[in-house]
Amino acid sequence: MAPDDKGNRRPDDPAGEGGHRRQDAAQQTAAAASRRPEPQDLVIVEIKPSHTKVYPTQPFSVTLKILVKPIPKNDDTDPLLPLCRRPPHVQINWVDPPDGLAVEQKACWLQPLLSEDGAGFTLNDLNMQSRSFFDFDGARSAVFNLAKGRETRDGLDGSSIRYFAYELPRSFTPEKTGTYSLGPAIVKGTFVAGFDGNEYTARRLVVIAPAVPIDVGEVPQPRPATFCGGIGEYQLTASASPTNLRVGDPLTLTLEIERSKQSGSLELISAPDLSANPQLAADFDLLDKNPTGRFEGAVKKFSPTLCDPNEPTSASPRSRSRRSIRSPRDLPRWPRSRSRWRFRKPLASPAATWSDRYQPLRPTTSRHEHKASFRTSPTLPNCATNASTSSLRARRSRVCGASRDASSPR
Repeated sequence: MAPDDKGNRRPDDPAGEGGHRRQDAAQQTAAAASRRPEPQDLVIVEIKPSHTKVYPTQPFSVTLKILVKPIPKNDDTDPLLPLCRRPPHVQINWVDPPDGLAVEQKACWLQPLLSEDGAGFTLNDLNMQSRSFFDFDGARSAVFNLAKGRETRDGLDGSSIRYFAYELPRSFTPEKTGTYSLGPAIVKGTFVAGFDGNEYTARRLVVIAPAVPIDVGEVPQPRPATFCGGIGEYQLTASASPTNLRVGDPLTLTLEIERSKQSGSLELISAPDLSANPQLAADFDLLDKNPTGRFEGAVKKFSPTLCDPNEPTSASPRSRSRRSIRSPRDLPRWPRSRSRWRFRKPLASPAATWSDRYQPLRPTTSRHEHKASFRTSPTLPNCATNASTSSLRARRSRVCGASRDASSPR
């Protein structure tokens, strides 16, 4: 149980007015941390970080240290050995770390620490499958051996005590900026406090270590001009599509950024500034300067669009007076429905304009014939849709009588 507010509570009414029982482990941890610690030197609990201020992708470690006073008159015996039937319990909040801190897998971290003789600590709600035939529930609490030797500290009376030291370290790699609170850590259980004749005397304790804040700061100034948010090592792959195109045609450049284990989160990375590349900026215009990234597993992709600045397309913000024509709908409409289009083969020069690449055909015989033959001709001037019939006949007759070798339109 955990109290909702300060004040006195009767044993027959532990919740009090408006209170209720709490079974959540995290709430029990917070409630226990708010209690005033009892002065004692039997068990000491500490949280020791390697760094309290780091930057993204800068690894740091946090160690839970537990010091247990040796058994009186038996200084060399592990004080946890008599507690194998009911090992003391440890509660911490970094077995499953918060979002933004990368760690190794839980099994790889704790598997080597499993106790073989049953002496040690239980951790949070971690269980292991039992091999005992008589254990009908099928699972029991995992016990971890955290012994690391001896350490000397001063007791409450000022005398030196050679404590048994137990440590649980873990390494973290921050991926995002912010402040992370690791702790509090709670150790609770029954410990050997002395002898009463030939029997041990037990003491029930709940010992708390306060939380330790870890500040993950922004990248220091000044930053490189091409900095796009990535800190660490990344693998960059680039590909273009299509690879064969005419001058003025747009192309899509695909950039794939893959992070390594000790690098920052891909969420921090924005699209690289391609205009900072002098050679690329001289050859292409960047149509999409801030493309949106998409995630595919451990890879983030950007797909900016480029085009040749010497021959901009209709999508380019540059002048639109010249365009690359790909269909008859992109050409000026011929005023008479009797005309039809026939596409010539593309010229050798890829920079041909619409007037050179696609030309309308004119009849070589009278338009009154049922089937008229057509031949290619130089570009004809656009005719007004409201031109008179006589004027149109006169113009066409002059064109029909023109020489085929004429170098300019009439």
